Amino acid sequence: MRKFLLASTFLTTLVFSQPAAADPVSLIIAGASYFGASATTVAFLGSFVGRVIITAGLTLAANALMPRPKTPSMSGMEGIQGREENFPDNLAVRNIVYGRVQTTGPIIYAETTNSNQYLHMVVPVAGHEIESFDEFYFDDELLTIDGSGNVTAPSKFANKARILTHLGAATQAADATLTAESNGLWTVNHTLSGIAYFYVRLTFDQNAFPNGRPVIKTVIKGKKVYDPRTTTTAFSSNTALCLLDYLQNSTYGLGASASEVNMTSFSAAANICDEDVALAAGGTENRYETHGVVLTDASPKSILENLLTSCAGTIFYSSGIWNMKVAAYSSPTITITDDDMRGPIDVTTKHSRRDNFNYVKGVFVSPDQNWQATDFPPIVSSVFKSDDNNVESALDLVLPFTISSPMAQRIAKIALYRQRQQISLNLKCKLTAFRIEVGDVIMLTNTRFGFVSKPFEVMNYQFAVEGSNDAPVYGVDLMLQETSSSVYDWSAEETAIELDNTSLPNYSLIDAPVMTISDELRAINQDVITVMLINLTSNNQFITEHEVDFKKTTDSIYTSAGKSSGTKFEVLKVEDGTSYNVRSRAISSLGVLSAYSEAVYQIVGKTAVPSDVTDLSINSIGGSSILTWTPVTDLDLSHYKVRYSQATTGATYQNAVDLVDKVSRPANSVIVPSKTGTYFVKAVDKLNYVSANPAEIVLQTNITNVEDLNAIITLTENPAFTGSKTNVVKITEDGTSFIQLDTSTNFDSVSGNFDDAFGLFDSGQNTIATSGYYDFSTYVDLGDKYTSRVTANFNNIRIDYVDLFDTASGNFDDREGLFDGTATAFDDTSVNLEIATTDDDPSGSPVWSEFRSFVVGDYSARAFKYRAHLTSLYGGSTPSITDLAVTVDMPDRVISESDLVSGAGSYVVTFAQAFKGLSGIGIAAQNLVSGDYYAITAKSETGFTIVFRNSANVAISRTFDYVAKGYGKVI
Repeated sequence: MRKFLLASTFLTTLVFSQPAAADPVSLIIAGASYFGASATTVAFLGSFVGRVIITAGLTLAANALMPRPKTPSMSGMEGIQGREENFPDNLAVRNIVYGRVQTTGPIIYAETTNSNQYLHMVVPVAGHEIESFDEFYFDDELLTIDGSGNVTAPSKFANKARILTHLGAATQAADATLTAESNGLWTVNHTLSGIAYFYVRLTFDQNAFPNGRPVIKTVIKGKKVYDPRTTTTAFSSNTALCLLDYLQNSTYGLGASASEVNMTSFSAAANICDEDVALAAGGTENRYETHGVVLTDASPKSILENLLTSCAGTIFYSSGIWNMKVAAYSSPTITITDDDMRGPIDVTTKHSRRDNFNYVKGVFVSPDQNWQATDFPPIVSSVFKSDDNNVESALDLVLPFTISSPMAQRIAKIALYRQRQQISLNLKCKLTAFRIEVGDVIMLTNTRFGFVSKPFEVMNYQFAVEGSNDAPVYGVDLMLQETSSSVYDWSAEETAIELDNTSLPNYSLIDAPVMTISDELRAINQDVITVMLINLTSNNQFITEHEVDFKKTTDSIYTSAGKSSGTKFEVLKVEDGTSYNVRSRAISSLGVLSAYSEAVYQIVGKTAVPSDVTDLSINSIGGSSILTWTPVTDLDLSHYKVRYSQATTGATYQNAVDLVDKVSRPANSVIVPSKTGTYFVKAVDKLNYVSANPAEIVLQTNITNVEDLNAIITLTENPAFTGSKTNVVKITEDGTSFIQLDTSTNFDSVSGNFDDAFGLFDSGQNTIATSGYYDFSTYVDLGDKYTSRVTANFNNIRIDYVDLFDTASGNFDDREGLFDGTATAFDDTSVNLEIATTDDDPSGSPVWSEFRSFVVGDYSARAFKYRAHLTSLYGGSTPSITDLAVTVDMPDRVISESDLVSGAGSYVVTFAQAFKGLSGIGIAAQNLVSGDYYAITAKSETGFTIVFRNSANVAISRTFDYVAKGYGKVI
């Protein structure tokens, strides 16, 4: 008790005097905003002139003027250290939380009530609205919290703590519970609008809190950020969107307006951040994400640098506009040659030994290690170490906004490989280079240094004026840094980095590359496109780049897919089913070209059928079953289709009927009626291609028969099929009658060669209607409104009239289905049974409901009518129904009454709700004496009459119970 009381007494001193009603936020905010929107740019840029660049410290490895990266020190992890404990502070700055983090905050309000039994605390976690509070911890112990905020586990905290959360909406009200329990200190004016916080009440208990107040931490999803790609604002950990949010945040950030931001560059950067990267352990993750706390009392430059570490990226301010690039290679589209120069080239070929490093180690924030700063596996290069005379030199990299070890390793690899790209240039260019921007990747061709379309990244750009005032010479000065696509390739080989420098060997012949071509589907902004992938293999060490061209086979002119020092090329949005000619050649550092390697490739893309559904299972409960399967991962998946057949053996997909026409992705389960038979599931893509083979499962037991049902009436239409028909005909062949879609055009009138005809020759059928109806010959009238179980029973087969008969065996008249080729699970015909109901007398002027599909269902109505809907997708085949019936069932029903007094005469029992059919009545008399008996008369579905008599046959009064069993209940 002493420890807790000490803590309680100490915290009680934190209770602040009640603030003015007009300023309830003053508890938490004091001097938190450093920049107003109007002064942001001026305050931040200071004395920078021209076009400036802000970059993650590690990317400065690319800058020849600062070859060794200036990475964030361990102080870059102060955002973590600030999340480790709750400290009393009513003047704390507001922080920004991006992504998912574990954090806490200052105690801005504390009060004890009920003679120190309860301790109330308010802890803000962010100075803005957040997405959610996901987890809470007391001293690193995960809590279980019920819907009322009460802690239920661990058991020692059960009923000892309550936590209520507020997401920080601008319109949020004061915590009503705290307002009610406070001694008038926390009022309705304390809304903390725009501040995400949690309120906790602790109940004094020495066993639960032996060390006094616990450290309370929470895992939250932070700020909602604007996405220029969708023009929506929502929670996201996308690094580019988080940086855009900070730039435009007028309260805590730089307050840049939309006109001051190049949204195109941020959208492109966001797309790269969202790219899937395969993981060695399986699965994928986004290329770059940001998860961390921005301490707003830091300088904006420091904040931007730390945020940029999570994508190894760059933000630059050019011509009054903010631009962004993340660490990803972009194929150059501009080439600078000697003709663009206005002066000599200043070249730096190597860093000093002091500024080189050959492996990277460092820390990131690991959720698996209690959200602590944790070492990621170092990135070590034996090749680079050998080049450095086997002297080990390390870079310590701090990644305060990265929570994935694989992501940290990728960023570390980029830092290492960028630094080994050591050639930097200062170019004096003509105005032909004016179109170039900071951050662009350009090609440089220079005869003297042996550069042939060598890629460089533009690190700085200055407009230059030389000469006299009378004859000024205008130009552009560029600072370039060597780069390569291998820097960003996770599987890049280190030797290639060292060998892509300029070399001038004596050779005149290089081999053509070997091409491997494939295609894949890719989702970009929710649009599925087909991408042709061209992978090249070259063994010549003098090759510095490759060139790839492509064209449709039907075209005459090739289109360039680009030049690159890498070996992987992509062509976006190629046409499915189209053949392409692809050619590639290698280029040496002196510009020597290999012969072309050529290939023809036909794009599959979205024309490939979806993957088959797998792992289909069924779980039945009562009259319903749940079908579940493993989701199909095809990017162009649209939905799933479910079919049903009454057969338990030998059932086929094409002879089944549609049960559920569309189960939209991402769902991978559906509830269907339970019926004995076979269920099929197929995947359907966005072009309506269906998977080749259906998944199927058999339900052997009719689960609906668990209930005792009584068949009231069965309507059987076959073999007569006397009902009305619309585009449907009855056909009798070999003594078997069936109905199918109507056909027309006798073969007598068909022109052309006999072999070219299709369909049934003898029956004179050719063109098939695509939709038709068969209405049952009569309806079902129950005489009153009851709830009934209606079940359909029918058999359906698919008949094909299209394929050629030339190679068919057997008698021509006996043909049914496919003669030629291999039968597949056709998906072009279907039969749906439909039902309509009415509560009126069907023999009068009833009002019927709309028809709706059914296989099994419970319906409350007086009368039912039925029809079969036959469809054919292409008109070259038809469903054929041989058996067609429906059954109306009603479950058993039992009613009873007790302690009824008959009186000395006849006693009439009237059922509260009449039966459709009465099975029997049981009587139990309580006070009979020897010779007493009873007689029942007028027994019907509505009730009965009973009289008790003694041995002298005189009516007497007795107390009795009865039980009546039957089926049906008038509604």
